[in-house]
Amino acid sequence: MLASYGYVAYSAIRSLITVGEFNLYIGAIYNLFGSFNSVVAQCIVFRHMSKYVDDYHEYIRTAIPQDAEKETEELPAARCGVPRL
Repeated sequence: MLASYGYVAYSAIRSLITVGEFNLYIGAIYNLFGSFNSVVAQCIVFRHMSKYVDDYHEYIRTAIPQDAEKETEELPAARCGVPRL
């Protein structure tokens, strides 16, 4: 990033670009590196959240065995004779 700013400043000092172009390039460099930093930060957050999801799936897999038979009971209304609508 510093090299980009340096090159644009050097170009402006040597009159290779105008002041308007200098401002344009500085703004473009600033936005480009800001966007890049934002993407990297979001990748880090995504990786961190992915670890939480992996831990959750591991917990569910160990806490609730998939091969256990599920017990079902009748609904309370069926046992006590409450009329169904």
